[in-house]
Amino acid sequence: MPQLQLAAWSSSTLYPTILNSRRYTQSRTMSAAPVFWSTPLRYCRWAARERPALFWSVIVGAAGPALMPIVPPIRHYFGDVDPAPVPVTYPGMRPSPTFAAPCVPNGPRKQLTGYDD
Repeated sequence: MPQLQLAAWSSSTLYPTILNSRRYTQSRTMSAAPVFWSTPLRYCRWAARERPALFWSVIVGAAGPALMPIVPPIRHYFGDVDPAPVPVTYPGMRPSPTFAAPCVPNGPRKQLTGYDD
């Protein structure tokens, strides 16, 4: 059990401190690096307890790009196939870079019946 020692008088109060405590010695040292970069595992443990929404959103967000090369082969192994590509041209239109082909198909137009005014 750590020994309890009373620090010297401050301006108005006596502050107890714990000797040989890692937290006490780290709080006295100043570092130019942020807390996360000096002790990342300790910071992650603290963030998981104190700020779980922020912690898990970072974990899930980082997992997305990491799993991109892994997931498609697993999907194909289990039989999930990629869907057909969405058509980007009108049916019957020839794809051309100049868009010179007509956008309306050739042939006679069907006359509608039964919808007269």
